Amino acid sequence: MAELVTLNQLKARLGIPEIDHQRDDSLKGALGAAQAAVVERTRFDETGGTRVSICQHIRLTRPFNLPFRPVTSITSVSARRYGQTENTTLVHDLIDANDGKLVLIGVVEPIWPYPAYYGQVYRQPYWKRQLEPIWEIVQVTYETEQLTADNADPRLADAIINLAAFWHHRGAANALNNASADGAQEGYSAMPFPPWVTSQLLGLGAVEGATWV
Repeated sequence: MAELVTLNQLKARLGIPEIDHQRDDSLKGALGAAQAAVVERTRFDETGGTRVSICQHIRLTRPFNLPFRPVTSITSVSARRYGQTENTTLVHDLIDANDGKLVLIGVVEPIWPYPAYYGQVYRQPYWKRQLEPIWEIVQVTYETEQLTADNADPRLADAIINLAAFWHHRGAANALNNASADGAQEGYSAMPFPPWVTSQLLGLGAVEGATWV
């Protein structure tokens, strides 16, 4: 995990001197829990590389967000409906690589009785597409860029500090200020988000009601 915020940065926000190490374990726990929560909700990929995501209930021409970003390339997109065993290859368009926003355009295979469309992308008329069942299971194979301190959005660090500071203040009432770093991180992870941090995360592209599994 890349260190997006240092312990001394959090201490500065809380007004704690750098030479004061009495609460370091608790602060490290709050910081670790806050970074994990913020990165998870904003979908940035801390490892990078090849990802295979299964998304559910996707309709043609309706954009949806992949669970990891930023996306550097899409390798393949296929789909099937419940009860089917074979996947259908889908033509797609990566609308926003940084946000990981993808849209399905149509199928590659011909759809009977339209043999003239063989080898071409088949797009149904708009009125008929609205009646077409959605694709229940969509598999997307893609590449992502690893999140590092160098390429991270500066707003991520601000959200992490705000959340860690809030949790640290709340931790005093839950005896977390005297816990070990690992114990404190586990305890902080169960705490709620303050509204101002939630607003920050939405501004960073956090997605509510995600459709992936």
